Amino acid sequence: MKKILKPIIMFCLKLFCVFPVKRNRIVFNEYSGEKYGCNPKVISDFLLLQDKYELIWKFRKPKKFNLPKKIKKVWFYSPLAIYYTHTAKILINNTHHLLCYGNKNNLSINTWHGGGAYKSNLEYKNYDHIFLSSSQKFSDLFLTGDNHFKGTILPIGMPRNDIFFYPERVQNANQKVREHFSIPADSMLVLYAPTWRKSKKNSLYGIDVPRIKAAFEKRFGKPVVFAVRMHHLIKGTLKANDALDFGAYPDMQELLCASDAMITDYSSLQWDFCHLKRAGFLYCTDIEKYIKERKGTFYTPIETWGFPLAQNNDELEKNILEYDEQKAMEKIQSHIDFCGNYEDGHATEKICSFIEKICFGEGE
Repeated sequence: MKKILKPIIMFCLKLFCVFPVKRNRIVFNEYSGEKYGCNPKVISDFLLLQDKYELIWKFRKPKKFNLPKKIKKVWFYSPLAIYYTHTAKILINNTHHLLCYGNKNNLSINTWHGGGAYKSNLEYKNYDHIFLSSSQKFSDLFLTGDNHFKGTILPIGMPRNDIFFYPERVQNANQKVREHFSIPADSMLVLYAPTWRKSKKNSLYGIDVPRIKAAFEKRFGKPVVFAVRMHHLIKGTLKANDALDFGAYPDMQELLCASDAMITDYSSLQWDFCHLKRAGFLYCTDIEKYIKERKGTFYTPIETWGFPLAQNNDELEKNILEYDEQKAMEKIQSHIDFCGNYEDGHATEKICSFIEKICFGEGE
C-alpha cells in the first residue's frame, strides 16, 4: 500500500504547491494522524471558541474520532489532506512525519509530546519553523543540542499542562475520571505509567502489583486502587490482576489529575506530574539495557529527576514505606528549577496569541 501511495503523494505535493494559502486555515495532527489529543487538541479547543479559524484534523482512521461539528477531519493520506496542508497558514503537530508538513508558504509549529529533559531522542526530523519548549534543558539539550534546531523556540511550556495550575479544573478532571471508572472518592488512586521499549511488547516490567499496592495502603492509610496506563505505542491489551487498565481513556492529563501517586520509569510524564506536587516514584529495572537500546544516554542524571529511584520491587516498596512528603516536595521543586521551568499555566493563551498575530496581524 505504501509503495503505491508514495509516488501519488509526491506528485500531489508538487501539484498543490500552486494553490494560494488561506490565512485562517490551520491543520492539526497528533502522532502522525493516530490520535486526537495532547497539545494540538488543547490549542484546537481554544481556537474553536474564537470562531474565526478553519480548523482541520488529519487522521489515519477518521471515522474513529468524534470531533466538534465546526472542525473538519480528513484521511491522513488523501489528496484532500495534502491540499489542506499546502493551503493552510499554520500546521500544528506534536511529532514529525513528512506528510505533516507543506511548503515554504506554511508555518509549522511543533508542540512536541513531552517536557523536561530525560531520555535522549535523536529521531526528530528537523522540518519545523516554531518549536514549543517546556524548559531550558529541553531547549538546550534536545532542540539546539542533539537536533541542531535552527527555527524559533517559544519558551512558554506545554498547553496540555496548563490544567495543573488551576485547582478547580484539576478537581473537575479528578471527579470525571473517578466517575468513569467507578473509583471511590475516599480511595487513593495509584497510576503506573511506564514508557515504551523498542520491542513494543505489553509488559509490567516485573512490578509486583499486590505487594506495591499493600505498601501504599500501609504508608498512606487508605484503600488503594491501582491502575496501569501503557504507552500508546505498546500493542495489545493489558491483563493485570488487582489493576485497572486506563489504556483506552483518551486524556492522559485528566488521569494525572485523578492520580494521588504515580509510578513511572523514563517517561516524560514525570515532568507533567511534578507540577501537581504529588507523590511520585521511579521504577526502572532495565536502565543499562534501555540506554543501550536507544543508542544514547539520559539528558540529565537520573538522580536529579523529581522522584526517588528504585530498580526492583524491594527498593520500590522501601521508597513508598519511607515516603517523606516534605523531602519529596523539595526534590520535585529542585528538579523543576534544575531544568529551568517554563510552565506557568498560560501556554495555551500565549501560543494562540502568537497564532492570531501570524494569521491576522503583525508577524506575517
